[in-house]
Amino acid sequence: MSLTEKVYDYKIRIARESDADEIYYLVQRAFSSYNAKGKNPVQDEIIDDVLFDLKHNLVLVIEYRGVIAGSMRLCAMENNCLYLKRFSIHPHYQNLGLGTSLYYYAEELAREKGSEYIYLYSSLEDERLISFYNKLGFTCIDIDHKNGYRRGYWCKKLSGVGA
Repeated sequence: MSLTEKVYDYKIRIARESDADEIYYLVQRAFSSYNAKGKNPVQDEIIDDVLFDLKHNLVLVIEYRGVIAGSMRLCAMENNCLYLKRFSIHPHYQNLGLGTSLYYYAEELAREKGSEYIYLYSSLEDERLISFYNKLGFTCIDIDHKNGYRRGYWCKKLSGVGA
């Protein structure tokens, strides 16, 4: 399959506890490129952390041809805000539109729950990530070097929600 081909044969759903192992390995693989840039933000994560999020937060997966190709976790914050973490698309399935589809599905759920903002952290050393989050409508509102690389704190105001 070419990298420019868009994928429409996918299914997005709320993750189940039985998905924990697959989500864990997906996230580890998707974040592996951070090892060359500084501290990998998921290097200390264990399967119990995934299980915790499955019980306490909204975890979504996108399946392609029966395989979990991507996942994300949405955590409630104060003031009707959500924090998006561990947004991962397996490297073999990147550039096919799966991440965009998964994000917009999550954004629609956030709107339905009345969330006004979504926040996330992401590397500023990878132009693909910067371009991706800009395309989705996020704005980088702060920068730090906490994990040994330039990291941005991004925010998106959800249209049609709040004042």
